[in-house]
Amino acid sequence: MIKENKINKYILYAIGEIILVVIGILIALSINNWNEKEKSRDSEKLLLTNLKEEFNFNLIQLKQTKNQIDNSTGQLVKLINLFGTKTDTLGIDYLNKLINDGLWGPMLNSNQDVFNSIYDNGKMDLVSNPELRKMLLAWGSQLEKFEHAEKNMSINLNRNVLPKMEKLISLRNSDNFGIVKGVEGGSKIIIDNRIILSNLEAENVFFDHVWELENVASLYPSLSIAIEKIIVQLEK
Repeated sequence: MIKENKINKYILYAIGEIILVVIGILIALSINNWNEKEKSRDSEKLLLTNLKEEFNFNLIQLKQTKNQIDNSTGQLVKLINLFGTKTDTLGIDYLNKLINDGLWGPMLNSNQDVFNSIYDNGKMDLVSNPELRKMLLAWGSQLEKFEHAEKNMSINLNRNVLPKMEKLISLRNSDNFGIVKGVEGGSKIIIDNRIILSNLEAENVFFDHVWELENVASLYPSLSIAIEKIIVQLEK
């Protein structure tokens, strides 16, 4: 009987020890899970802070580049409207300025490093806010469409517009590439760029370029709205 009681006490003690060990393991797991969640929250806070800085920067860049595109487009429209008209009273300096301002393809100098780190690597789950996550995914698609339009504009400018103008006018006269050290004055070969105003091919390449610029510019309002909405979500 005494032996049996000892065995029962031993079994109860063993069970108690097992229960304590299990409880200890569960507590350790709970603490570990809590620590992991805290680390995840801290990582997300840092990510959201960096995203906010990035999108605020991009919004500023967006507005600046949009103004540059609007200026180039406006100058090109003035230039295109001069084709086929009388040029006797047209100031050469005025024409050269139109050419100089028009032979340009402003491109958005944005920073997408933080965004790309989660978008390109499939890590959108790091963002716990479902509405923000949805907006960021939509922004990725919107950005790809915009970059495609920008690329087409740049290709057209560098493959079609500039090569044609290099054959027809003096870029040195238009000062398109700025003042070059050691180069004095305008061209001594072509002194009057007004000759292009009767050239149909020149008119066409300028028209193509202004169309590309306007296509890019048309995407800016929706980009601006998308960024502003994302910033609002990031500030919550």
